[in-house]
Amino acid sequence: GKVDAANSSIRRALANPWLDKLARARLLPARVEIAVAAGDIEAAQKAAPRITPQAFQPTTFVETQQ
Repeated sequence: GKVDAANSSIRRALANPWLDKLARARLLPARVEIAVAAGDIEAAQKAAPRITPQAFQPTTFVETQQ
């Protein structure tokens, strides 16, 4: 259902070669949460150590354009 769809979507988003490091960092917490909900503990364990403090910092539009 919804967990499977979320899992597919987040994996697809993270596989995007055009995704910059900051955008990827911001998706990793969701990847961990979705993987746990899907019962994919191995995927959650792989993604969790890659989470950086940048994932939790707010960004304005101006900052993303620099």
